[in-house]
Amino acid sequence: MVVHILLQRNADYEQCLNLQRFLQNLVNKNGEDSFMLMIDHPPVYTAGRHYNESDLVDRSVPVHHIERGGSYTYHGPGQLVVYFVVSLKHLGVTMRDFVSSVQQNEVELLSHYGIESESRTGKDAGIWVSGRKISSTGFSVMEFSTMHGIALNVNTDLSGFFKINPCGFPGELMTSMRQETGKEIDYNQVRRKAMSLMLKTLGPQRLRIFYSTDRFCTAAGYQ
Repeated sequence: MVVHILLQRNADYEQCLNLQRFLQNLVNKNGEDSFMLMIDHPPVYTAGRHYNESDLVDRSVPVHHIERGGSYTYHGPGQLVVYFVVSLKHLGVTMRDFVSSVQQNEVELLSHYGIESESRTGKDAGIWVSGRKISSTGFSVMEFSTMHGIALNVNTDLSGFFKINPCGFPGELMTSMRQETGKEIDYNQVRRKAMSLMLKTLGPQRLRIFYSTDRFCTAAGYQ
């Protein structure tokens, strides 16, 4: 199996969303390769299938309605977003097991920075630190492949959450690695550690790493 990985900062959200949808169809047809996008976005809100219109206060930031569960969340600079387009059938795992593995990888990652955290599922899905949410989880599955994923607040400006109720919670409950440690975090180092951990969940593989969305799209056959 080949895992195709995109490492990109300031990636356009709509382009990445359409790319994921293309890749999901591709994986459903072929099922052998996996795709992992490790990126951050310019400020954007996304609304899951269970969004409540009253949870959105700020109408000046772009909003995208997407396939995952949950309500609104915020993406912005300094946040490590990891999108997984993988075949659960090929990996031989359930969606529950896959999410559990991904979230445990985040717990292990945070422990490297002295941050003690816990993995939660259900309405509280994500990673929590002493009652504050540091990472959000939201997947969707079509046939037997996934899309969307996780959003870990590394150096994120948390004020972006204050104008929504992220997945039904007050924005003030959100935290970041920077806030928890009191110092700026090396984003690239976090991404490298996260990539190493997430690859354990995807099993034996060869890697193809791209540093440009356009080159990643071309290699995947998406125009």
